[in-house]
Amino acid sequence: MSTVLVIEEEKVLRETITEILNLSNYEVILAKSGQEGVQKAKKNYPDLVLCDVIMSFMDGIETLSAFRSSPELKNIPFVFLSGMSKMSDFRKGMNLGAEDYLIKPFEPSELLNVIEAQLDKLNYKESKELVKLNRDKTVLKLQQQVDMMKLKWQSCIKSASQIQNLILPKQNEIEKLFPDHFNYYNPKY
Repeated sequence: MSTVLVIEEEKVLRETITEILNLSNYEVILAKSGQEGVQKAKKNYPDLVLCDVIMSFMDGIETLSAFRSSPELKNIPFVFLSGMSKMSDFRKGMNLGAEDYLIKPFEPSELLNVIEAQLDKLNYKESKELVKLNRDKTVLKLQQQVDMMKLKWQSCIKSASQIQNLILPKQNEIEKLFPDHFNYYNPKY
């Protein structure tokens, strides 16, 4: 079950959004202000944030800025809710790092479509990262196997060298028996 943090000052809208999300099997965390939303996000780490733009104390822009500057919150998808419908307002929110912008009043299906689209993007990104992580683990495991094989072969070569040194006569013994001699010793390792 995905968790959605709803930051909205207006009580009726907050309750309406909560009802829509609960009926669609989302867990909802409510906040009345941007400050409260940031605190609750740090405590509960939601999957997505729906935030009003115009609020007292800490508006939506400041709230988004707080999310993006926080290492633990910066990757949470952030969707603005606003009655401001000018393209410049929309662009401002998107340029600041919001993933989407929903204009009030909205239909429940619009809200759910925006949330599902953002969570699908998040799941795709996470699955891509999981594939990369699995690939990295596989490469590491193969590298460890190669290192183990290398150690095994080095150990075998060292053992063979020790056996050869024990079997072959010593240099001083050969000099006593054959004063005019030469050795051609070329081990393969």
